[in-house]
Amino acid sequence: MTKAEILQLVQIKKIETVSLFEEESTVPDSEESVLGSSNITKVRQKTGLSGNNVKVGLIENGFPESNTELVAENIIAVNVSDTDSHATRMAITIAGSSGVAPNVKIYCTTLTYKNIENLISNGVKVINMSLRWGINTSYTAKEKWFDHIVSQHNVSFVKSAGNTTNSNIISSPGLAHNLITVGAYDDKDTVNKLDDIYDTVTSYMNGGFNKPDILAPKNL
Repeated sequence: MTKAEILQLVQIKKIETVSLFEEESTVPDSEESVLGSSNITKVRQKTGLSGNNVKVGLIENGFPESNTELVAENIIAVNVSDTDSHATRMAITIAGSSGVAPNVKIYCTTLTYKNIENLISNGVKVINMSLRWGINTSYTAKEKWFDHIVSQHNVSFVKSAGNTTNSNIISSPGLAHNLITVGAYDDKDTVNKLDDIYDTVTSYMNGGFNKPDILAPKNL
């Protein structure tokens, strides 16, 4: 409707309210916008770090598929055989040729306590988990276990805030105090940080937990 049509409509006495509905659309962010808005390129240029000699654990439902972005020798399976498209996307984000740290070695496994301990036994010091392990609205024994893993084994553990249809609740074990729980922002497909916005679909918690801890680009 045009502005004139809307103004005419609201003059009708039988109409009590008028609401605006906009179709939601998701536009994949370009590699340029993500690298720019997240400062990855700047960090690389200033530090020269690319992930050499770093082992990263990747907890997924399967093993990354073959992809030209990935170096096959740098992807190691730990008790996992089936391939998974989500694991592929995560591996590319972490260690693709244009990823955050292209020279890391990724140790991929599935979600069990034993497999997480196996990652640590393999010398993994950074673990990424973009799956949800149920939903807890309070601090439980599960979160306590993950806090123990981080503090006692000197591991950085990154957990997605969401991956659930309930956008108001952090998926488990994201409420663990020592985990880096990551939400999402929309960078509007630009390198300009001033137009970045908190994405309304990302999960969050407050009331003592104040999660997520940090935001990352959503639509790569």
